[in-house]
Amino acid sequence: IDQLAENGAVIEQFYSPAPICTPSRFGFLTGRHAERGGMSHVVFPEGHNFDKFIRLRGLNVGIPPSEITLADILSAAGYKTSLIGKWHLGDQPGSRPNDMGFQHFYGSLYSNDMEPFAFYRNNEIEIEAPVDQTKLSELYVTETKAFIESSKESPFFLYLAHNFPHIPLFVRDERLGKSDAGLYGDVVQELDAGVGAIVQSLKDAGVYDNTIIIISSDNGPWYQGSPGNMRGRKGETFEGGMHVPFVAHWPEGFCSGCRLDGMASGLDLMPTILDVLKLPGPQDRTIDGKSLLGFLQEE
Repeated sequence: IDQLAENGAVIEQFYSPAPICTPSRFGFLTGRHAERGGMSHVVFPEGHNFDKFIRLRGLNVGIPPSEITLADILSAAGYKTSLIGKWHLGDQPGSRPNDMGFQHFYGSLYSNDMEPFAFYRNNEIEIEAPVDQTKLSELYVTETKAFIESSKESPFFLYLAHNFPHIPLFVRDERLGKSDAGLYGDVVQELDAGVGAIVQSLKDAGVYDNTIIIISSDNGPWYQGSPGNMRGRKGETFEGGMHVPFVAHWPEGFCSGCRLDGMASGLDLMPTILDVLKLPGPQDRTIDGKSLLGFLQEE
């Protein structure tokens, strides 16, 4: 990840759309504040007590089918679209990944602390709950490499959303104790190694130079990580709860090795990608994000 940052654009003041996962992921994918879609809360598996509470309040238990995601637009434009990893925007028909523009889905519908924690391939369970979480990162990277190999002849959009470093934390036995930061460090080290394997896969497929790689997070750290000298953590709207890393690597189109100090948000991702590709965004609704293309070119 540091190597991508050294050769890419780093936004120093970048913020997740929300300090918790569900509304933040809504913002990343739609360019809209989650309140516009009635998704400002975390969703839970059907039948969970919190799910019942959400339903009693009349709130949405999944992303509304009327929302238009980046995957919807790119799929319509001829891109192969895939979500590998955590969805967390609803488990009901109409609000699953395959309903929201992703032609391919492999992973979990929820956080890894929620039950039943099963793995899906599209709309079918592929690995019954409980999934062995020591293999989570490895499974996602293997699936990602296979998707890249099968998609190298056409344009593709991959949304890789790791469950970790959300708790509970797990790592393969051969990686246990390899970092200087305990189990949390071991998990992050494996995530970093996975990024390296994916970058190599892009190079092997001959598409590395023409692929935009973006790395960020859906909220600040909880108590396992550190917000540095910032106040607050995940779940709080203080700086530490929403200030997240951002790396955009595409030397052919973005500045290379630059550190940008302007302020930006995960809401800006969809407008930015559409601007790069010269594709129109939805005209019938408010899009809160703004294109960062000029900013990422140091304008």
